[in-house]
Formats: sequence, structure tokens, C-alpha cells
Amino acid sequence: MKALDLVEDGFMTVKEACRWLKLSRSKLYQLMENGELPYSMLAPGKRGIPKKALKLYAARRMRGRLLGEEIDKQEGQTNDVA
Repeated sequence: MKALDLVEDGFMTVKEACRWLKLSRSKLYQLMENGELPYSMLAPGKRGIPKKALKLYAARRMRGRLLGEEIDKQEGQTNDVA
């Protein structure tokens, strides 16, 4: 996926993303540092996480093998996490 496609829906703040994904702040930062969630530095000390990236992250973790495989096909990626 191209960067422009990823950011077309805008960004969420770290606080908004934690609330939406129901993750702790430290877990969200871990995902960003591990490269599992892309982010942009919108201002000094202010990260923005693309909404589309958050939706894709959540969709890949949905239970149900066929659904996860379909999402991977659309993104052209392999997801070995069950």
C-alpha cells in the first residue's frame, strides 16, 4: 500500500487509537516501534497513526480464518498470526 493511500482517511492521536483499539498506551507504542503500526510525527512529540492502518491492524486480528485470508489477499501480504 502506498503512503498516500494509507493517510487519505486522516490520522488518530495515540490517545484516540488506544481507545479505539482498546489497547494500552505502552502496547500501542510497542506496535509502532516494532513496525506493526505506521505513524507520522505531526509535530514535536505528537504522533499520528493513519486511520486506515488502524482499521487494517484490527481487521487482520479478527477471528475467522477466511476473513483474515481475504484481507491478506487484498493487501498482498501473508499473515501467519492466527
